[in-house]
Amino acid sequence: MRFKTFVNLLFLLLATLCYGDLQITVEPDKRWGDWTHTSVKELCKNVVLHFQEQLREEHKITGKLTIVYTSGNNPIIWYRHHFGGGANEYKIGLKTQPHFRGQMIYQFGHEFCHLMLNHDTTHPNNPNIWFFESLCELANVWVLRRMSETWAHSAPHEHWSWPQSRKQLADYAKERMNRDEVQYKGTGAEWLQEWEDKVRADGARTPKSKSSQLSYKFLPIFEKHPEAWNAVRQISGSTGKMSEFMRDWYKKVDIQDKVFVKDIAKIMGISVENTVAISNDSINADVNKDGYVDLSDVRIVRSAIQNSVSYDTDVNKDGKTDEQDVLIVKAKAHAAIAAAAPSLIRRKKVTTWGALKSRYVK
Repeated sequence: MRFKTFVNLLFLLLATLCYGDLQITVEPDKRWGDWTHTSVKELCKNVVLHFQEQLREEHKITGKLTIVYTSGNNPIIWYRHHFGGGANEYKIGLKTQPHFRGQMIYQFGHEFCHLMLNHDTTHPNNPNIWFFESLCELANVWVLRRMSETWAHSAPHEHWSWPQSRKQLADYAKERMNRDEVQYKGTGAEWLQEWEDKVRADGARTPKSKSSQLSYKFLPIFEKHPEAWNAVRQISGSTGKMSEFMRDWYKKVDIQDKVFVKDIAKIMGISVENTVAISNDSINADVNKDGYVDLSDVRIVRSAIQNSVSYDTDVNKDGKTDEQDVLIVKAKAHAAIAAAAPSLIRRKKVTTWGALKSRYVK
């Protein structure tokens, strides 16, 4: 009993830290059915907790979130100018069946992901809006599956921790992921080649089931490394095709989050890291003209990105000195070192006792 009390207190402390400064309000509405607005708030706060606890302090959602029962046909997150909201004010509408916890988590998880994607700064006509929706479809099954596990030891209510309650969440996630319309047997790269032009043209009209075919392939990344949601908080706003979008996202995120963007891009057959061709002999990387390509040249080029230098540091002759020039000089320096390294002569193995005696016994 004491241990259980300790665990509950620890959970409350963690929840307080993870909610941060996000204040959640649920408007009472008879359409919630048997749900009280307090119960809705508790459930939605727990969804928020599962995302916020993965986010570093600088990426946590803060402000005021109001949750209502929507009169529309589908769950929704409103743009601030639609409801007169101020800075850091958010409004989400849900439409769920009474006491169907799985459905409420699924709906709210999707809409909360839009907050993490900074939806108010995303133009609704961005041709990559389908990708934002795909990440939200990933978020709702991720949080369902995760809560079905964490509720075994940290459910807001004891009866929510019962096996049948947790199984309901896992089963609902499984049901959503097993639908025929979200299946795609090919690779992420094949999906992108087949569908990217279509979903870019359709934008927000793209069926969520179609974009889910791709994003469900990302699920193992987020289940193994839930801290990958930090990368989502730093999403690109590029309107370019996915090859450009993913490189921009990779460039934008914190260094510890780059690996997650790289893994997502890899699933789509996209390389986000700069590749440098060093086979072109016409590129002279000996910036300081001392007869060698080495670390000194790298330092000069890196310095020239922000400072004025007396050397010609535009080694690839594209009209500017940037990271591409640094990478070229680095690659050339590594190649020069490898070429100059003397080959190591392996020592002759002594395998017989007679040979050993003749060597060591005088």
